[in-house]
Amino acid sequence: MEAIQRQDVSAYSHRVTFSVEDNEFVATCAEFPALSWLADSQGVALQGLVDVVADTVDDLVSRGEVVPRRPFLPSLGIHTRPRGVTFSLGGWRTGPDRT
Repeated sequence: MEAIQRQDVSAYSHRVTFSVEDNEFVATCAEFPALSWLADSQGVALQGLVDVVADTVDDLVSRGEVVPRRPFLPSLGIHTRPRGVTFSLGGWRTGPDRT
């Protein structure tokens, strides 16, 4: 049996929060909103999610299906305007003094 190389999923957006309702930590992934992992500790919840996301990506790759793209990392944009300089993160901001 041939060993399958595991996909690197470390660049996906992982989040761990505490669920009062479940009384456990819940790990989620923005690119795979249907997946989550519950555990008694943050580390175990995160590792469980990373494993299930990697398994899911491996499955998608083996079937030739589309794998969700890793997130775009925002960059700091500096826009110069006649009225001054506007700094924005991830997009252009509008307001009463900006056109």
